[in-house]
Amino acid sequence: MSRKQGGLSRETLQMYRSAFHNVEMLFMDEVSMIGTDILHTINARLQTICNEYDKPFGGMTVIFCGDLRQLPPVNANFIYKPHKNSLAGANLWQSLSFLT
Repeated sequence: MSRKQGGLSRETLQMYRSAFHNVEMLFMDEVSMIGTDILHTINARLQTICNEYDKPFGGMTVIFCGDLRQLPPVNANFIYKPHKNSLAGANLWQSLSFLT
């Protein structure tokens, strides 16, 4: 049995690290459909893949596109609501820079 890192096997983690090696930006469309659970899962996974646990999204630039006033996420909290498992109530959404 291989050792797990961030919920990934060593082999899977290496595959993702190879796939993301030259990735500088991640675009996410339909931001209104992304709930806090998904946002924090993406954050944790990118931190594991990039091996940068002290930076949001592992230090990768993430560009969110869409209209927050459109459809809400299904069975989830809005992306800008605090996550239930955030340390000391930290809100990942509030750490982002915004452009309009």
